[in-house]
Amino acid sequence: MQTNSVSFPSEEDRAAALAKSLHGWRVPIVRLDAILHWEQPPALGGIIAGITLAFLLIGWLQPPLVSMLAIVGLLLLIADFVVPLAASWLLSSGVAGIAWTEADDRRYRDTCTRLVGVWDSVSGLAAQLLTLRRDRPQFYLAIALPALLSLLVLAEKINNLFLAYLIIVSGLLLPGLLGSGVAASAARQLYELIRARVQALQQRSAGSKDPKAE
Repeated sequence: MQTNSVSFPSEEDRAAALAKSLHGWRVPIVRLDAILHWEQPPALGGIIAGITLAFLLIGWLQPPLVSMLAIVGLLLLIADFVVPLAASWLLSSGVAGIAWTEADDRRYRDTCTRLVGVWDSVSGLAAQLLTLRRDRPQFYLAIALPALLSLLVLAEKINNLFLAYLIIVSGLLLPGLLGSGVAASAARQLYELIRARVQALQQRSAGSKDPKAE
């Protein structure tokens, strides 16, 4: 009897398919990747300033949620048609010295590979949660319930619009923090501080248990 084996595409194949599907966006993606990795600080500052202005306008005008979602969807729809055409025209005309190089092509493919890796991490985490919910529902509930309650308390204490602003700005700064090693250095210093405090508490506890020498 012949068995049919299901073969899944490799990460390289999926990255190549993603690069092909986003071909029209390759110039903005490469430029944005450079900006998010802090290679162009003025551009990053301009993006954050624009986002800040947009959130200030939203907080001032306070549009209905449905209207705001419709506006965002409309802007994304327009960008999906305009950006590829504009990028193609800029590359063909050579305006502002924009040209597609081999370094840009390598960076574009590396970015697509990282995006596939992020998707794999998110989907793997979701699969682990579903497996945990099926096999150990009590443990799943013990994790999910406090996390959701903490999120609820946080949303009640902090303005939701300001919270969304913090999440977006943090997401924009995260690639640069990870790439520059600032986040790793901060995490290492925090670990050393916690370890020193724990050792001090252990020594204090051991000293209190020792009998006093007469």
